[in-house]
Amino acid sequence: MFVGLMTVSLMLLSPPIAKADPADLDAGGQAFNRGNYAAAIREWMPLAEKGHIQAQYLLGQMYDDGKGVPEDDAVAVKWYRKAAEQGHPKAQFYLGLMYDRGQGIPFDPREAARWYRKAAEQEHPEAQLNLGRKYASGKGCRRTTQKPCGCSGRLLSRETSTSSMTLV
Repeated sequence: MFVGLMTVSLMLLSPPIAKADPADLDAGGQAFNRGNYAAAIREWMPLAEKGHIQAQYLLGQMYDDGKGVPEDDAVAVKWYRKAAEQGHPKAQFYLGLMYDRGQGIPFDPREAARWYRKAAEQEHPEAQLNLGRKYASGKGCRRTTQKPCGCSGRLLSRETSTSSMTLV
């Protein structure tokens, strides 16, 4: 699967939205780093079910990559969406990617652009790049003379022309 898991210790730095015992999140991270993915999922699942944004994102990654569970794009989308709706930029990016590829969810370039935009507005570089590509191609958005998002036009300067577009 294209989506790889980053070092969990870095991912644990994001602040949780729901109250949870940080030791449970850390215990899951330690289990993950030891390669005990099933134990990581056992630690993170109750947190995710209570609305913990980082645990939700991490479960999305686990189901996306098939670590400790069978690979399941639909379940990955479920967890990415829960975290994305709470504002997690990486989850927003990966949800956009799932829409862009039609993995676990019907292919929808407009929805992909919408989620890329949300992540891009939070300075997620890959989302900025993918959104810039959408603006350049017009797939999922249309051309205008407006700047594409609150990114100060940086996403267009990465690999597209200086023309800008907005979502439809």
